[in-house]
Amino acid sequence: MTTPSTTELQKSPCASSPSAEWLQEMLHKVRAQLDDLQASARDQARTTARNTDHLLHSHPYRAVGMAAAAGLLVGFLASRR
Repeated sequence: MTTPSTTELQKSPCASSPSAEWLQEMLHKVRAQLDDLQASARDQARTTARNTDHLLHSHPYRAVGMAAAAGLLVGFLASRR
């Protein structure tokens, strides 16, 4: 089942009906909310990546030690099965 594109909906004979106008309005609102959510997630991901990079460069041996400990733990748990 394929969904019609926005331009196909606008060209349809019932595009001038109140329900079609309401649908178009809701579609625009949802798209705006999704754009805002995407921008927020992108900003948060960039901030987290920047903070992680700073932490790893500030304490490289601690980062290596934590990665080794995590690897040992995963290896130990996986070998017990």
